Amino acid sequence: MLRRAMCRGSWVVIVAVGVLGVSALPALADSAPPASVNSNFENTYGASLSRDCGFSTPLPANPATSLWLFCDTAIYGLNQQLKYHLTGFIPGSTAAEGPYTAGEVPQGISELPTPPAALPTMPNSDGPAQFLKTPSGLVTSTGQPCDSANNAYAASWISGVAHEPSTANPADVLITFGSYCVEGGLSFDPEGFGIAEYNPATNTVVSQTTLVTGAAVSPQRMLVSPVFSGSHLYLFGSQCASQDQFGDCTSGSIYLARTGDTASSWDNPSSYRWREGSIWTSAASSATSIIPSATPISAVDVSDHSSAGQGIVLIEQTNVGGGFLAYEPVSSLTGAWKQVISASVPCGSGSGLCHAIIGHPELSTTGELMISYFDPAQGPAGHLMADAFAW
Repeated sequence: MLRRAMCRGSWVVIVAVGVLGVSALPALADSAPPASVNSNFENTYGASLSRDCGFSTPLPANPATSLWLFCDTAIYGLNQQLKYHLTGFIPGSTAAEGPYTAGEVPQGISELPTPPAALPTMPNSDGPAQFLKTPSGLVTSTGQPCDSANNAYAASWISGVAHEPSTANPADVLITFGSYCVEGGLSFDPEGFGIAEYNPATNTVVSQTTLVTGAAVSPQRMLVSPVFSGSHLYLFGSQCASQDQFGDCTSGSIYLARTGDTASSWDNPSSYRWREGSIWTSAASSATSIIPSATPISAVDVSDHSSAGQGIVLIEQTNVGGGFLAYEPVSSLTGAWKQVISASVPCGSGSGLCHAIIGHPELSTTGELMISYFDPAQGPAGHLMADAFAW
């Protein structure tokens, strides 16, 4: 996924924000889109969380509450002159949860502590905390350790979430992530693809397994967006092969991979197969694009919108201004895909790239697709926003 790295100069500020929870918070009404996705920490303390991505899914044990998973999180507070300033940075991922209303943008989700800490009383105004463990063994493009001494940091970036089926553990959600070495705040190196299993009821990461490692993992193997269908777990990859002078993608590929729908399969790298034309192959390098005209500028997002009267929906960002296309399979994931939406998110003209266009099935309706996206023009350094688009 194309992201705005938040490394500051030659160092990274890492702060575990510990703010006492508020035992009883007034419920804030959700907002009509477009609006920012806000947490109670922001609402209570006047802070601003600049988050690089946002995925969500209803809790398996409480479908009226949604789990949110974010990527890099920069924390901005107010100084004495009432101007925002950076007070902390959490690399990799953070998480929150809260109630939701279909068709509206959440305004009062509560931050979660680092697993396996006990879940706090909900709702609360606690500060964000790192979610997935930091990957080890990553290196910079010159082979140096991926750390602050080399103007870099290692991160496990969330890339999708789905409920586990009855063949696995229905109380858990399955999370895909990518391991990256972020260098100088300007570039990031893909060095791993992995899967984590998380139990929201106990705030426990049951497992976190990196399946593919290397100094430069190929786009076909940096898989995202887990989708369970039939007896398989499907995942996706993408690559932009060429760009124009503005940075928009002019040609590229979207890949489809699958494995079995049990942990013994998805934790086994040799069980994965990639779609090559009309067949499945064990050679990731032979994968072909499932959408012939694909022009993905960043990682695609795919999720099941059957709760909104649709099917599997694939979202492809096509340009730096926030333009995107949404597709659905004509009949099956392995067949042809049809375009159902062509639109652009209303990003401002702040410094940075409008990105992380992600669908939210539980927030979508039969009339509109709800997506979130990172707008660099919102807040002191960008903010996660959400908007709805007619099917």
